[in-house]
Amino acid sequence: MLGRNVRAKPALLLGLFLLGCRTGGDLTPEGTTAANGSPVSQSDTTYREYVLVLVAAGWCGACNQPSFPGSVNQLVHEARSRVAAIGAVFRTVGVVLDQPPTKAFEHATRYGQFDELVLGGHWGVAAFLLDLVDAYSPSEPWDTLAFPGSYIANIISSCKVNTNRANGIDHLVLCFEQQVDSALAHYPRPYFSTRLTDYYSQTNSAGTPAGWSQAAVRTTWLSNLYRQ
Repeated sequence: MLGRNVRAKPALLLGLFLLGCRTGGDLTPEGTTAANGSPVSQSDTTYREYVLVLVAAGWCGACNQPSFPGSVNQLVHEARSRVAAIGAVFRTVGVVLDQPPTKAFEHATRYGQFDELVLGGHWGVAAFLLDLVDAYSPSEPWDTLAFPGSYIANIISSCKVNTNRANGIDHLVLCFEQQVDSALAHYPRPYFSTRLTDYYSQTNSAGTPAGWSQAAVRTTWLSNLYRQ
């Protein structure tokens, strides 16, 4: 995949990507039209598809600026025109990270129509695990931990809650904290509310890495999973 920046903008991501040059035949969807309106033949061996991807969220400060949707629409128009000039296919994909998906959809409507939408998702889980291993950055003051990747792998492979192997990020959080906090132990709880069972115990064989802090682990998952 070849990425081509359209213009720098304060979004989480706004980019134009060339998704390869296809070889025609049944790889070219029947009825496909280029951005300039001309049909793309199934025998066309130079078929190219450009996809503009916007990744945004309601908690992205720049995304909430009144002028931001207009700037995005301007760039979409510019990209569509450039792609049309070369006779290629143009599509737009919107990825909105808010939870629940209904909230994400509400934010997505600020930008008009997309050919495809991806709403919600567990992006915070990946961000949490990354913050456990990456170096400190002043832009993320909550991210004070830098564990070895092997420690994360050992937690994932050995963590057990209530004698059962971990099967969710809530279970892993208990093992990273090395405790079952009474505030989280019983349903209903302020966090991980979709887990209907109570937590009684956690065990793991990963040990305690240098720099480990129960309070720092709590701050990291609260920041990434709940924006607190």
